[in-house]
Amino acid sequence: MFIGIGTRLRPEAIRAALDGCLATPDEMREYAERWEGIEPSMSAWMTHEYLRRAVVSYQRKKRLCNNLVRNRSLKQGRQHNARASSS
Repeated sequence: MFIGIGTRLRPEAIRAALDGCLATPDEMREYAERWEGIEPSMSAWMTHEYLRRAVVSYQRKKRLCNNLVRNRSLKQGRQHNARASSS
């Protein structure tokens, strides 16, 4: 929703429209009580996301290293075959 509609871009009207979208302290307390123990905390999510990214990064690096080793081996094999066939 564009908050400029109906506010005529007046700062106080925009502020009031934005404040109207916020949860009240009672609503926040009710939410916390309702979902306590069910919803994972942000710190748990951040830890999970950090570990997921670390694993993906490790797998990507491992794949790159394996590709480099494989390519190097193929290149050395071709060079060996070329020397053997020229002798």
